[in-house]
Amino acid sequence: EVFNVRDLIGNTMELANSFNKSKNVTLNAHIDSSVPEYIYSDPKRIKQILINLLENALQHTQQGEIFVYLTSTIINLALEDSLLASSNVSYTSDFQYIIKFAVRDSGPGIDLKYKADLFKPAELLINTKQQGLSLRISYLLANALNGNLQLISSNIGIGSCFEFTLIACEEEPPVQYSNTLKN
Repeated sequence: EVFNVRDLIGNTMELANSFNKSKNVTLNAHIDSSVPEYIYSDPKRIKQILINLLENALQHTQQGEIFVYLTSTIINLALEDSLLASSNVSYTSDFQYIIKFAVRDSGPGIDLKYKADLFKPAELLINTKQQGLSLRISYLLANALNGNLQLISSNIGIGSCFEFTLIACEEEPPVQYSNTLKN
């Protein structure tokens, strides 16, 4: 459905704040001006991914800040088609957006030796005494939305940053989505 991105983020941050039991952790969000006001996607699944990431950050952050940052990049589909030499595809819109949701915390950080295991099925995580079911669920939801979820940085004692990326339109989707994230 078409929904207001800023409203979604506001509601999500409000909900995450209700989970925040620590007076030493602040939650903040910034939406870059490049992000369109409305996009066509699945707001319930996007909210679920963000809540999972925020709950995970709240669970591990004892003091400091959890920050959600949204940016977007425009994909010119006509140009992409000409580069892919498939000009027979017609779109209802000439543009799509790569929307990036970054969730950064000031928690203990994640040892990068575990990075490859973060999104594995739960039974593998349980056997290695790691937690992360919400990360696995978020990873699967991101993929179902034609998107991607990854740990983009982590420093022990400083914090981590997860990035959820998806391709979205401002209106009903075109015949096909951009291949940009798949390349």
